[in-house]
Amino acid sequence: MVAKSFKANFLRILLFSGFILIYMIFFIYFFISPNNRIISPVLIIGFIIIISTIFIFINLKKPNENKTLFSFKFLSENSIKIILMVLMGFSIIISPIPSPHSIILWKKVNIFNYLRAVGMIIGCSYLPGSCIFNILLHNTNLHERFKVEPFIIKIIFYPILSFFFIGISVLVIDQIGLTNRNLFTLILFSLILCIFFADIYIQKIREDKLNIKIEQICLSNYTFLILLISLGIILITIGVHLGIHYIIPGDSWTELTFANYIEKPFTSPIEKGKGSYTYPIFWCYIIYGFSNLSGLPIINTNTFLVPFNYLFILTIYLLMKAILLDHKEKYAVLSTFLMSIFSSLFYITGSSFMGSAPAIIYASVFYFIYKSYSVILFIISTALFIIITKTQNENKVIDKFSLFKINDAKLLFLSSFFLVISFMVYGFPFLIGLLFILLYSISSDKKQHNFQLFSYFYLFCPLDLNSIFSSCLDLHINSI
Repeated sequence: MVAKSFKANFLRILLFSGFILIYMIFFIYFFISPNNRIISPVLIIGFIIIISTIFIFINLKKPNENKTLFSFKFLSENSIKIILMVLMGFSIIISPIPSPHSIILWKKVNIFNYLRAVGMIIGCSYLPGSCIFNILLHNTNLHERFKVEPFIIKIIFYPILSFFFIGISVLVIDQIGLTNRNLFTLILFSLILCIFFADIYIQKIREDKLNIKIEQICLSNYTFLILLISLGIILITIGVHLGIHYIIPGDSWTELTFANYIEKPFTSPIEKGKGSYTYPIFWCYIIYGFSNLSGLPIINTNTFLVPFNYLFILTIYLLMKAILLDHKEKYAVLSTFLMSIFSSLFYITGSSFMGSAPAIIYASVFYFIYKSYSVILFIISTALFIIITKTQNENKVIDKFSLFKINDAKLLFLSSFFLVISFMVYGFPFLIGLLFILLYSISSDKKQHNFQLFSYFYLFCPLDLNSIFSSCLDLHINSI
């Protein structure tokens, strides 16, 4: 019996290794060699991880296919916040690169500048969002609604909220008319410091103490596979950029030119962007904020953000969890695989940079730009709306004046808010999201209840639809 089991496992490993070898030969022969490209080993490892994850998923055995794989103890969230705040404090002491250009050669970035950039980007990407989430959404129990581990919610929502906080802070500071870069950096850092201390203070009021105890983190089989897929996507993205060194040329470069007008006297991106629907300007405020704190030019800073493409996989996972809430976990995982990694990611040709992949794969896997953030916001907004309709008590009376007193109202507002930010960054995902949520509301089983929720969702969305449609129409005409 043991010999038979060993033989079966050996055969699986042999077949898996053969598949990996054949695919890599195909990849190199049909893509790399004809185009004389220098491919990074990191990119190859990313593809291998994704293929391995699919094989593991196929071979998971019932009935313990989603049992806890392992658990471990880790620092509490407050401990991590304190560490990030200290890390940012030390990082900001390091002198930034005094370059007037939007991009510099990587060889001109020394080790200390790299340390400042990494410390600031990690801190800015998670610390403000975690504080905002804890202040406003601490009791919404989103992980219970989506039936996922709590840390999955955190690593999704924290960077999404942090990006908006950085962008809106830079927008406000710029509108004040501040033109001193050092003072600009100091004010931006002070705002992060203020929201950090506000979070600590509110926690003490709520619980009369600050929790810094070690926490237990559990990881199930399926969650581990989703994280593996996310890691594969991160490595593929990094591998692509190791080959081109910066973000892929095109729209991503042109849109960032608006950042050159921030912190300049007698001008602003808002004035320069008037009358032009081709490139929304809010992303340039986000990148400028990260650039200002990291000490790198805007193009280099945007390149540093490419690992955040893991948000594409995890937000799709939450959307599938919401849609398939009453079904087995494996269907949500399988749907995530099909929607993300099988969307022509493995269809490699020589006709373009990474083949004939659709635009969503370019924007969400191969680089991280304004379109990437907008798509992620659209996905998470839709997931939130669906999970509200599926987990809310249908008999609960929703009153206009008491709506904000319930957690569902907070999440409904957040769903609408995310879609508004998506429009501020890039128009098309907003239209798709709004139409998708409307069609879902009128075609679901609880039509009247869900449409009532949609009416409040729309009220939370302070945008003129006529202007939006005409803007997107102009954008389409300009792109032809």
